[in-house]
Amino acid sequence: MDTKKAAKIFKALSNPNRLELYFKIANMHESSFQTNSECFVTDIISSLNIGAPTISHHIKELVNADLISTEKKENS
Repeated sequence: MDTKKAAKIFKALSNPNRLELYFKIANMHESSFQTNSECFVTDIISSLNIGAPTISHHIKELVNADLISTEKKENS
């Protein structure tokens, strides 16, 4: 890993709310025993005391640091 990538990751995880969000996502991923497990933002919002717009911002920062990936699911 190069230093620029490491700095980007450390910066993304330096926010306490973002770090907590990352741990929640990682724990959901770990408990599913799958490489490409999914979790839903609505599940995360209900478990943290943070508003949806703030969660969305933190998710964007985690994606930008290549710590998580996202995809939108269409409602049927």
